Amino acid sequence: GLAELYQLRGRVGRADIQAHCYLSIQRIKGLPRQALQRLQAIEEFTDLGSGLKLSMRDLEIRGAGNLLGAEQSGFIVDMGFELFQKILDEAVGELRSEEFADIFETDSDDTKFLKNEDIQIDIGTDAYFPDSYIDNSTDRFTYYKRLYSVANNNELSDLVKEVEDRFGKMPKPGQELLFAVRVRLAASETGFERVVIKPNKMVAEFPSSSNEEYYRIVFLQLVEFLNTIPNASIKQVRDKLYLNVPLDSRSSALEILWKIKNTIQLIVE
Repeated sequence: GLAELYQLRGRVGRADIQAHCYLSIQRIKGLPRQALQRLQAIEEFTDLGSGLKLSMRDLEIRGAGNLLGAEQSGFIVDMGFELFQKILDEAVGELRSEEFADIFETDSDDTKFLKNEDIQIDIGTDAYFPDSYIDNSTDRFTYYKRLYSVANNNELSDLVKEVEDRFGKMPKPGQELLFAVRVRLAASETGFERVVIKPNKMVAEFPSSSNEEYYRIVFLQLVEFLNTIPNASIKQVRDKLYLNVPLDSRSSALEILWKIKNTIQLIVE
């Protein structure tokens, strides 16, 4: 198991004695998928104090099984521990705000109607880390997860520095991926459900009509600000509202989205 490999490696050498641990296998090609994942994990986590990261990876490989039971394998192996945590948090949040709202009324979020963690970003180009740039699939997956989790531009800049320090200058698809993340950060907590960036136009989809608080608190004042953006327009297609803004360049979309976000924050304060 992964824990045994980690313990074996940790027993090699002492404080003032450098030593090396060699782990040999016959053929990589014939290894089961989980065995290969364990070897990749032991290769990736080599720094001092990386035991917690290794144990979390082990949990993902084995699967956590029943949430409160004794079984140590289960469906989580197929979805990943972080995705399971996200789904669990969403389910608990729904219970707190709906079925048990009277118990947790002090924890209510006044800006819940602006939350849009699942916002769709479409920039119309390939956005990914190529295999030729990050050849280890585990590393690619790790950085994808970390990109999804960044909360602000400072965290994103630190992550970009780390990636480029390790793998070199970012290729074009990687730069497009970073642009998509910047768009997501700018559009977060605006209520928009989808943002499409084209070379000469940005289209943002407003929340559905069921989000009554958004249209009661934010929408009318936001429209006043949108009227100050040259040639911006709001169109209705069936039961959906869309914001259309002409762009001089794709980068100007970020500036517009940040202005919209700041305006909304001023409205709800």
